[in-house]
Amino acid sequence: MKKLYVSDLDGTLLNSKREVSERTAEILNQYIDSGGLFTVATARMPYTCDYRLSKVHMNVPAILMNGVMLYDFRKKKCRHYHKIEEKAWKKVLSLAGEDSCNCYLYTYWDDAINLYYESEELNFEGQYYNERAKKGCGYAGRIFSFHLIEGQDVIYIAAAGGRENMMRLQKKLNQVEGIAAAGYVNIYNGGYCLEIYSQKASKAGRAVELKQMLQADGLVSFGDNYNDLQLMEASDECYAPANALEQVKMAADRILKSNKEDGVAEFIRELGGGGGGGVKKKKNAKI
Repeated sequence: MKKLYVSDLDGTLLNSKREVSERTAEILNQYIDSGGLFTVATARMPYTCDYRLSKVHMNVPAILMNGVMLYDFRKKKCRHYHKIEEKAWKKVLSLAGEDSCNCYLYTYWDDAINLYYESEELNFEGQYYNERAKKGCGYAGRIFSFHLIEGQDVIYIAAAGGRENMMRLQKKLNQVEGIAAAGYVNIYNGGYCLEIYSQKASKAGRAVELKQMLQADGLVSFGDNYNDLQLMEASDECYAPANALEQVKMAADRILKSNKEDGVAEFIRELGGGGGGGVKKKKNAKI
């Protein structure tokens, strides 16, 4: 049986240094070069993934931006993306403004991702607006008004702040037609992030799409955070590293070694994802 393995990045495939370790790269490349199917599903942008995965012989399109984009690492090119309809993204910004939440707006235009923000205070926020964004985007910086980008395809909106404020906004956004809102904990700084995108996009939907396209016999996923839960639910098998959030561990078939111990790669090496590779078995686990 040929299975498609899909792994989250931060907290799952990447170690505590936000890197693919030499051990993980070696194992994955052996698997991929022998004809195995492997890819990643992450909230990250292409320009924050390219260099982190440069050691891996990626042979399957990656699922980026929580499913918004399918990306070809070999050609460094977007294969497909879902946009947010204009009425929906304007409603998102309106609701964010009511809660005094500042947002970053991402568009895809002229074959490039562009990053815009209105508030001066976002000029210093390092998670979304940083040197990688400045180098990897067609444009990255402040604009006077988001109305200036009309005509471009808005594909992503991001807000970061206090958990309570973000969760309140997320509850409002759940009522907006045409969008999905994913909230998760930033494992590096403890902040709560809220990311908004087309309702057509999801890690789970993209993974199923790839499974069908590649005619794989099974879908196996790995994740550690809230935004991995739908993907895990849609998978034939799902696993979590020992460092995953408790809710994610409860959803997993088994718990693997931590991301610091190359848990995902070691699982693939030892058992090919066929089951039984965890260090802790969940009750009623699927076999």
